[in-house]
Amino acid sequence: VGCNDGRFLGYVHKKHPGSVLCGADFARNPLRMLKGKPIGAFPVCCDISDMPFRPGSFDGAVSIQTVQQVPSRDERRRVLKGIHAVLKKQGVFVLTVLNQATWFNLVENGKEGPLLTAKDLHVFLYNETDLAEELEDACFSVGHITGINNLPAGYLKRLGPVGVLLDRCITLSLRRLSLRKGRYLLAACAKP
Repeated sequence: VGCNDGRFLGYVHKKHPGSVLCGADFARNPLRMLKGKPIGAFPVCCDISDMPFRPGSFDGAVSIQTVQQVPSRDERRRVLKGIHAVLKKQGVFVLTVLNQATWFNLVENGKEGPLLTAKDLHVFLYNETDLAEELEDACFSVGHITGINNLPAGYLKRLGPVGVLLDRCITLSLRRLSLRKGRYLLAACAKP
């Protein structure tokens, strides 16, 4: 949901070959790039708050740094309820959002509004409680929320696979620290 050019769909395709993948986004040009990728994903140009899929169509959904850009709580609730509706019973939803603890300086009030560096882009900066509440309001059962990308991006790049392993260790063993230091929050939840 909010797939852009489908970069993450390529990863899902490698991990789950044979899966039927669908990428939804409102931007046509990135979807054209998705159409040309050899992963067999179906691009769908739509507003993510009103997706054109039948209820119970999908086993799972992923949204990477998309929900945070929906401008109001009511609209975010509508997006999340729409995702909930298109999932099958026991369907899994995984999403990432910007972590307020590390991105507070992106917006004037430290929580929500236009980006200081790009006034035409609105973001809502989540903490663990905000994210859990919005997911539960949309009827999801929240499995866990944790911080990810705990190490600065430059270190991750320089350390390569070792940095990724170290970051995962921090995420898995030091959850409270990851909620304070992770650049993003990752939530795993299900449709009961």
